[in-house]
Parts: sequence; structure tokens; C-alpha cells
Amino acid sequence: MNDPQRQRKPWLLRIISLEGALAAFGLYSLGSGLIRGEWTSTFWGVAILIGLVILLAVRRRDWKAHWEALERGKKSPPEPDESEPPFV
Repeated sequence: MNDPQRQRKPWLLRIISLEGALAAFGLYSLGSGLIRGEWTSTFWGVAILIGLVILLAVRRRDWKAHWEALERGKKSPPEPDESEPPFV
């Protein structure tokens, strides 16, 4: 079931993906902004490419292991102290 050959996407689907579309649009905006001298397009191109790098970094992180480690380190909630009144 964990065969890497079966889980790999075809190269066409890897190119045409959300990340690929974001990269293409970011590069287009950056390039057209630099060629035309438009600062707004250049800004959005840079912003999209930085966001794409952050998105890829977050997707690479193993979130399942992260949440399991938090659950292992989690303690039971502290018992309320009856001598102190609750917040009013």
C-alpha cells in the first residue's frame, strides 16, 4: 500500500497544480512589472512568490507527528482552587 510508484503523480499533474499555477502567475506578474516599470505588478509578483515559498515550507512539515508530540506532552488541566473566587 505504501508503494512509492503507486503514489507518485504523473509529471503533467505535478506541473499543472496549485503551486505551479501560483508560481507561473507570480513570475508573470514580477516579469511584466519589471518590464513595464509598474511597481504594483512587481510588488504582487514578489508577494506571490514569497507566499508560495511559505506554503511549500508548511506543506513539507510533518504536522501529524507535531500534533502527536503535543498530545504526549499535554498534561491534565489543573484543578480549580476552591479558596480563590472565580473572575467576576
